[in-house]
Amino acid sequence: YTSLSARLAPREVFALLNDYFPILAAAVFRFEGTLEKYIGDAVLAVWGAPFRGPDDARCALAAAVDMQTGIRELSQAWEDRLG
Repeated sequence: YTSLSARLAPREVFALLNDYFPILAAAVFRFEGTLEKYIGDAVLAVWGAPFRGPDDARCALAAAVDMQTGIRELSQAWEDRLG
């Protein structure tokens, strides 16, 4: 992120983050997590708050895998678009 954002104009970085964050947020919500905040190019998400669930760890792991899949697809789209 740092090296990429150093090469791009601020509007381009903003556009990329607008593609990127919805993928992360959707994965958090799909697996019943709570999105606490955005930090640079990351999200802070938690499971088990305010109430614990029996599958919190499994849901967090599933969300992480889902994020990886989504980002892999997004990376391909960016590669096609940005070269």
